[in-house]
Amino acid sequence: MMKIMYRSLKWLLPGLLICLLLLEASCGKQGEPPSGAPGSVTDGGTAEPSAPAEPLELVAGGKSSFRIVYARSASLSVTRAAERLSAWFEEYGVEVPAESDGGNFNQSIPADTYEILLGSTNRAESRAVAEKELPECGYLWRVSGRRLVIQASDDALLEAAVANLFGAYQRELEEGRLTLDGELSVTVDCAAREREGWLLHGIPDYAGGELAFSLYDCGYGMRDFSDDPEHNSQMQMVYNTTPEEYAAYLERLAQEGYEQTFENRIGNILCSAWRKCNVRLYVYHTEGDRETRVIWDKGSTVDPDGFSYTYVPAENDTSMFYAYAIYQGEYGLDGSNCGQLDVIKLADNSLFIIDGGMAAQFDQAAQEGFVEFAHKVTGVPEGEKIRIACWYFTHADSDHRAGLAKVMTSVKYQQSFELERMAFNYLNAGLGGSGGIPEMLEALSAAYPNCEMIKLHTGMELNLANLKMEILYTHEDYVLHNGQSRITDANDGSTILKLTMEDVSCLILGDINRGGEEVLVSQMPEELLRVDVIQVAHHTWNWLNSIYDLAQAEYAVFTQSVGGSNRTLGINAVAVLEKVQEYAPPENCYFSGVETSGLLFRDGTVTLTETYPLAWDSPDYEWKFVYEGVDPSTVPDYSKP
Repeated sequence: MMKIMYRSLKWLLPGLLICLLLLEASCGKQGEPPSGAPGSVTDGGTAEPSAPAEPLELVAGGKSSFRIVYARSASLSVTRAAERLSAWFEEYGVEVPAESDGGNFNQSIPADTYEILLGSTNRAESRAVAEKELPECGYLWRVSGRRLVIQASDDALLEAAVANLFGAYQRELEEGRLTLDGELSVTVDCAAREREGWLLHGIPDYAGGELAFSLYDCGYGMRDFSDDPEHNSQMQMVYNTTPEEYAAYLERLAQEGYEQTFENRIGNILCSAWRKCNVRLYVYHTEGDRETRVIWDKGSTVDPDGFSYTYVPAENDTSMFYAYAIYQGEYGLDGSNCGQLDVIKLADNSLFIIDGGMAAQFDQAAQEGFVEFAHKVTGVPEGEKIRIACWYFTHADSDHRAGLAKVMTSVKYQQSFELERMAFNYLNAGLGGSGGIPEMLEALSAAYPNCEMIKLHTGMELNLANLKMEILYTHEDYVLHNGQSRITDANDGSTILKLTMEDVSCLILGDINRGGEEVLVSQMPEELLRVDVIQVAHHTWNWLNSIYDLAQAEYAVFTQSVGGSNRTLGINAVAVLEKVQEYAPPENCYFSGVETSGLLFRDGTVTLTETYPLAWDSPDYEWKFVYEGVDPSTVPDYSKP
């Protein structure tokens, strides 16, 4: 009932919100331009006497003559606002392209075109906005002739300004029209409207609890890599709050025109996703910790409901988990022993890929071998494209992405695949692990321009064909009340998934360490962590205190060689192996490095039905020691009491 109420309340917004904004505007109101503002302005910059303005018809009959214009030197936030606004119009079948203004040296500035001007463009209407008209923390909307001007005190706030104007017109756009008052001129002072200490300016503020005094930088997405927190997804943490205050905040979002696109309860976590034009929010409350996180998700290009799809398996459809073989040193002592790659074939014959191994593990033979493997297990003939329903990354370390990225972006092989979705939640660049990421994401975006991306958040439940994904932990859980990360080991930035397919459950741990494990165990009920198959964390290096006992998995996948997992030098490999094998007997343990093990999931059972040899042709590749790097005889044997 609550979800229905949210959806119905949003239709009250178009009149109500605009009226409230006009009443609270710090200068100017609809029908009366603010003092000192020009009337109609030409591109020559000459102000003419004001005359009754005609309404600005942006969309009529499902069509528009407008385009969205931004400065050639615009920041990532501004260009993203333009592209997301264009995509929002496209969702309703209306073409409104986004393009650069050509820069200050452009001699062909159009004088009489229909344009939505975002930020400080070279158009006269943009230049006519005086600096004093913008609040220190705020934005304005203004209709000027055939152009709509949107400016803000900073570029991040411009994204919210776009949403808060156009989000009020969703109902009209669904009916194929969108018209603004010809004398619309509104300035919004966010600081005057928001709770003191609220830092997600332009986003509805949370009324309860206590606010962290800094925002947490949640990182980037597929097409908006940045090491500048201003342009990244951001999180406002609220602590000492209650489920009732969380629920009240959701009502507030609905009242202000946000549409709920997802809701769930997982363990003691309440969560929901919201959308308003180009702005996406993810909000979740952990009852045990009395914390609410409000995340302005700038990375996702799709909502949770748009990311998911279902497929009912036919009688002969198979669902397979492949512990994929990549080269791992025989004894686990050299630099090859830290790559991860697993492949799931869904019932609809598409692939779900986990990570991608390191670059050096993908010589030419390994690249060719993966393409041949993908064709073989899907049955897709040469010359036809293999569907990758989703490529999921546990975390940003290069040994979990760079190898397969060579295949997916190569001129020779990229035509073999159709990459439909990507899913990850990488740490921000300041916390490490981002080397090579911009280049990889740029290459993937160019190779697969239609690929959608979702930034994973704790509590999400997503479905791909017959695979259910539950997100149990991300780095956003591991944050102090002051908004600063607790992470000291970038491996604790691993996202943890529970996957369920054909009544078989898997826990994908990536490289999680004890800090992340502690948070995971504290916020998820034990029964949720009990699984059939477990991916052993961090290539068998990390000792984890409790997860293997809680999981009690009868099957285990090691992203490591047999020798590496049985070694006794330096790290906890043997101790980890022995702990895992308390529940998964040796015959149910599958290792990378020798062969790919194909596990059939059916009716709650796991059966080894296929094997494929390792594809590798560089036996003389010179690896260097990475974990010890010294005489092994000097390294303590931590596996012994």
